[in-house]
Amino acid sequence: MTDRALAKKLGLSVCLVYASRRKFGIPSFKSKPPETWTKKALSLLGTDRDCEVAKKIGLTKQSIYLMRKKLGIPSFRRGWWTKERNALLGKESDSILGKKWCINYKAVKYQRIKLGIAQFRLRHRWTAAELKLLDSMSDADVARKVGVTELAVRSLRSRRRVPMFK
Repeated sequence: MTDRALAKKLGLSVCLVYASRRKFGIPSFKSKPPETWTKKALSLLGTDRDCEVAKKIGLTKQSIYLMRKKLGIPSFRRGWWTKERNALLGKESDSILGKKWCINYKAVKYQRIKLGIAQFRLRHRWTAAELKLLDSMSDADVARKVGVTELAVRSLRSRRRVPMFK
């Protein structure tokens, strides 16, 4: 039974059920039984990133991580930050790159900062001519003309304390 179902049945919070289950070492409902760990599956631990091993053997990334930790097998690290990967830093958000590469976004952020690469920004750089439009057009018209959302125009108007055009 899932933690949520048990919590509902007993009238307790999901957090309390989860904490109690963990305290007593009871595995979660979604855990795979030990017999799913074949010799071949165990031999793959630490040979590639956990998410890649998970895809190969059909288990979750979390179960790969937990078994690798339980057996004391270090994570796969060899040649992770290549010139090609470093070149992509700052071109997309850290979280998107992290998802593409199956790593935590914090690892991407750390590498980007270490190399002195600026964070990816999907912001419009307003020109002086575009800023003048705020005095003569509605937010919707400015947004259409400049190619941004009305929310972006309202946000800029608010930051610059420019009154609404009437």
